[in-house]
Amino acid sequence: MQQINNFSLTPMNDALAKQTIEDHKYLLELVENRAAIAFFAVSNRNHALYQAMREYYEIYEESNNPG
Repeated sequence: MQQINNFSLTPMNDALAKQTIEDHKYLLELVENRAAIAFFAVSNRNHALYQAMREYYEIYEESNNPG
């Protein structure tokens, strides 16, 4: 949880946020971590991180639910 909070406090542009999600996608395997990333991103006003996570899940859902 501390790791998630720490990187959510880091000011990010879109490219850095996408790379952060890619580097830490192992954290996205657990629902609790997904909720924590969304919560900390929003509470810390890290819109880029929140948006990168949403984009990651849109791509993930499309690839796992074709058609």
